[in-house]
Amino acid sequence: MAKLGILTLHGMGNVGEDFDAVLQEELRDRWGSTLNNEIAFQSIHYHPAMQGQQEDTLERMHSEFKLSWRRFREFFVYSFSDATTYHLFPEDPTSVYQKVHRTVQANLTALRQKLEQADNPIVIIAHSLGCQVVSNYIWDVQRGKGIWATETPSDYDQLKGLQLMLTAGCNIPLFVSGLSAIQPFNKPHPDFQWLNFFDNDDVLGWPLQPLSDSYRQLVKDRPIQTGITPLSHAEYWRDRDFLNPAAIQIEDLYQRNFG
Repeated sequence: MAKLGILTLHGMGNVGEDFDAVLQEELRDRWGSTLNNEIAFQSIHYHPAMQGQQEDTLERMHSEFKLSWRRFREFFVYSFSDATTYHLFPEDPTSVYQKVHRTVQANLTALRQKLEQADNPIVIIAHSLGCQVVSNYIWDVQRGKGIWATETPSDYDQLKGLQLMLTAGCNIPLFVSGLSAIQPFNKPHPDFQWLNFFDNDDVLGWPLQPLSDSYRQLVKDRPIQTGITPLSHAEYWRDRDFLNPAAIQIEDLYQRNFG
C-alpha cells in the first residue's frame, strides 16, 4: 500500500490509456527506490466519454463526402470537440460533462484502494483540458453541483487530501475569460499548493494569476521553456523544465508528511 497518490489527467485529443507512461517513467527515474515504493499513480483517461460519438461523426462525414485533409480534420474534431462537447449540459446526468466527472470519481476510488489511508496526501498532475476538468470537478464537489447535485460526497471524494496540484499548458482562461467574476475553487486542504507551468510560446497554455485576485492568492505561475513554437504545448511531460521541479515538489511533499 502506498502513502502518497498521484492522479494524472490528459489534455485534448485522441489519447490512449498509456498517455502518462512517459511522465511516470521520467518522474520515477528521478526518485530513489524508497520513495518509488511509497507512491501510487492513477491515470484518469476521460477521452472515451466522447470518443465513440466523435468516431461515428467522422465516419458519417467521410462516407458521404470525399473530404480532403482527413488527418487534419480528425485532429480538429478530436481536439476541439473535446473542449466544446465536455462543457455542454453540465446538469444533465447523461451529458459528457457528467460522464467525464464520473470517470474522475471512479479513478479517485481506484486510487483509494492503493493508499494506506483515505487521508493520505494526493497530488494531481494535469495537462491542457485536464486542468479545466479537474478544476470543474473540485468546484462542483465543493458546491453540490453536477454529479454531486443528488449525492453527498465523502471527504475523500472532495479531495480533502489534495495537497499539491501541478498544471501544465493550462487553458482555463479560454473558458472563463468572458465571465464578469472569475473565481477558482476553495483550497481543498489547508496546505494545498497549486503550481501552474506554462511556456510563452504555447498559445494554448496560460498563466492563471492575472485572472483575478482569488486566483492570484491560490496559484503560483511558473514560466518555463519547453520549445520555441506552439507545438511546445505537447512537450511539458517530456521536458526537464517541468519534470525536474515536479519531481522535487512531490518528494518535498512526501518528506513533509512522512520524513
